[in-house]
Amino acid sequence: MPGKPERTNPLTPPINQELTAKLGEFHAKYFDRDGIRYFTEERYDDFFMGKGSTYPDLFGTVGILFEQPSARGTLQDTRNGVLTFPNSIANQFRASLSSIEGTAALKDELLGYQRDFYEKNEARGRGYYLAMADGDPSRLAEFVRVLQGHDIEVEVLTKDVKAGGVTYPAGKTIAVSLDQTQATYLRTLWNRQLEFEENVFYDVSTWTMPWAFNLTHTREPVSRASTAPMTEAFFARGGELAASDIGYLIDWRDSSSPALLYALLDAGANVRVAVEPFTASIVGEGEMSFGYGTLLVSPELEETIPEDVMTLLKDAAESGAPIYPAASSYTRTGIDLGSRSWEVLKLPKVAMVTGPGISPYDSGEIWHLLDRRVKMPITMIDTDRLSRVELGEYTHLILVSPLRSLPKSIKDKLDDFVDGGGILWAQGSSTVDWLHDQELTKVIWRETAAEKTKEALKKKHKDDKASAEDLEKLLPERKPFSTATDEYAFTLVRGVILEGMLDTSHPIGYGYESEFLPVFRRSNEFMARAENPYSTPVIYADKPLLSGYMSEENQQLAAGSAGIIIDEKGDGAMVLSLDSVAFRAFFWGTHKLLLNAIFFGDLLEEPR
Repeated sequence: MPGKPERTNPLTPPINQELTAKLGEFHAKYFDRDGIRYFTEERYDDFFMGKGSTYPDLFGTVGILFEQPSARGTLQDTRNGVLTFPNSIANQFRASLSSIEGTAALKDELLGYQRDFYEKNEARGRGYYLAMADGDPSRLAEFVRVLQGHDIEVEVLTKDVKAGGVTYPAGKTIAVSLDQTQATYLRTLWNRQLEFEENVFYDVSTWTMPWAFNLTHTREPVSRASTAPMTEAFFARGGELAASDIGYLIDWRDSSSPALLYALLDAGANVRVAVEPFTASIVGEGEMSFGYGTLLVSPELEETIPEDVMTLLKDAAESGAPIYPAASSYTRTGIDLGSRSWEVLKLPKVAMVTGPGISPYDSGEIWHLLDRRVKMPITMIDTDRLSRVELGEYTHLILVSPLRSLPKSIKDKLDDFVDGGGILWAQGSSTVDWLHDQELTKVIWRETAAEKTKEALKKKHKDDKASAEDLEKLLPERKPFSTATDEYAFTLVRGVILEGMLDTSHPIGYGYESEFLPVFRRSNEFMARAENPYSTPVIYADKPLLSGYMSEENQQLAAGSAGIIIDEKGDGAMVLSLDSVAFRAFFWGTHKLLLNAIFFGDLLEEPR
């Protein structure tokens, strides 16, 4: 450190970078003394607030990033000679000593900086950010947990507020004041970034947390709001579950419902899912409206609900899960509870390809989601074992990277799996493109003007009748060699939030209230909509960029393109998802897309 000066978080005070550079002088002294070469202000940045070098900067401290070549083994050949593991350890030790000496020498300046950071606190201001998650208090509770974990004070709205055409109801909306100690970190969490000093990034270019959680929220603080301190009662929804001879409805909108559903199916419960909305009569509460994806736990014919299933339901209800005892099978509007528009669910058995050649980041995010949040055990199959595993034992297979190094027989194995009724979740453009190359699916990729010209030139070269003049017309303009790296970087998408448009009536969209869906994108590949008009549950808006850097050309390519496509094949289907739906475990707003594909896999069909 420091990284490239042009890539600094906009809320980081200038003095922070000055102190970073002063500390760097101590590191330089230690490394120079032992003849160790190093570099600064190159490649890396201080931009993304989630990085270890940037996160401390937003709390009045100085974060330092140390990167060095990875010593994979005791000895490793490199272009600089033999790299030894002891040498790597010694470098860390040198950095530790220089950090201690530098901190001691700059103690007064560092303490003065932190004092001024909070006393002056230029980020502090007036007004409140408002946010709510209609139908999903569990998601809102997790968002509040993140805020409070950073000593950000959260209050509750006590009177309705209308802002930006949205009414924020009292009792269901959180209010976060800008007049508080950690205002800087609050602002960076809420920040929407569209302008940058430099359009090249080492890591992601945006992180707007209310969009990551898909919260309805105010972009700018409202000037006035009536609030009260948040107490445990705000999220306390639990209570005793009343008895019902009909069955129990579970609101799928709530983020706690997937874990409950898996536990119920694992216990052998009879669970159905509603494929149409309805209004039902609830014991002790009157009529309530329910949407697509609502669950119904009911007894088998001539039976009662098993005792262990009832225990799960009662315990979940006491913990606040949205469970409602039905008073009647008759509904005033929509499908009745005995309608054929309820599909029976079965216990999913999920496998994920892992190991050599598979992104540990993408697979780790999904593993964390299923293992920690849904409490769903999954089987992880390393690539070198995939050819020997009987995939027919599983209902779902998750693939987050292409399988380029595996034998050709894998293609037939995947084909048979889907054809036999399996659901293949394919995530990322390289994964989808590999499936396309293997002729397991068909995708139309959108092309930039440069890509179209390059393809046209390639075809002209094969045309014996093409003249030199015809070829020359297709050649690109001459450019300085020194600009090549940056020009290429400008074409990349290194982490942006796009506006997705979700079909909430599609099984992939069950449990979502609005078609507006912020999605996280890290690829510059865009695919056209599916040939079947009902099989593109997620597309991008005409003006898709919500936050982050994305070139105008990529924005045009993204507009109206597909985020998720369903490709039905035989008795199964492939779900082609270009975006990371559980990005770094903090993008809560989209992970239900994957969970819907898992629990409602049998519903993923292409209507004719």
